Amino acid sequence: PPDKFNAGVMVLRPSKTVFEDMMSRLPNNSTPRRGDSTEACKSYDGGDTGFLNAFYPGWYADMPRYSRLPFGYNAQRFMHHCTYEKQPKYWDHAIDDIRIIHFSSSPKPWQKDAENSSGDNDDRRSYLNEEDASGIRTARKRGELERIWQTAYEESQRYHSKAMRERASARRVDAPRRKAPPPARAAPPPPTRKKQPNAHRMVQTRYKELRKSGMATKEAMTAARAEYGLDRADEGMDPSRAVGQMFGLM
Repeated sequence: PPDKFNAGVMVLRPSKTVFEDMMSRLPNNSTPRRGDSTEACKSYDGGDTGFLNAFYPGWYADMPRYSRLPFGYNAQRFMHHCTYEKQPKYWDHAIDDIRIIHFSSSPKPWQKDAENSSGDNDDRRSYLNEEDASGIRTARKRGELERIWQTAYEESQRYHSKAMRERASARRVDAPRRKAPPPARAAPPPPTRKKQPNAHRMVQTRYKELRKSGMATKEAMTAARAEYGLDRADEGMDPSRAVGQMFGLM
């Protein structure tokens, strides 16, 4: 079996006791637990993987077989760069069911400068010999695992865009349609006042009718004004003078 496990993909059961034990055995811990003579765990890579391997030195023999995930659940890009040119069959045939790709080392495929970066700042480079480092430089530009990531990324973007369009369309359909407000009714026109009949005009019309019937001028005027109630204002008025005013003669 491999002599080390990688901490990139793990299933953990939280335990305060184990956590406190780990904290007491950190290399830089100056306050170990009282009465604990256990030596600090040194990390061979300066990270969590090295520390956990030191904390669980008997991980392969002491833990049940089902606790060890197949390599396809943590297919490391760093290991792919180091070994693919020498052992392609190991990746093409032995690891034929990749579930999780661990893009260890730098640059990450999602970084903007991933195409041009050489990864010279990668701390793991100090653990490689020149031959392995040269192989990584050759494969780092774009390898098979990077192409898998790019394909998955593009598919996820298309799926996201489609989902956003469908969601926006559903919101438009489900949104209550706002009814247009009814047109404002025009204010009713002010009521027209019926023209009051002009008593003097009616007297004039009636006077003419009486004259045609053969009534004398004075009698016709007196009768017409009496019919429309104007006789009350005629006290002291000469009917002949009223006839002259009606025809504009006075």
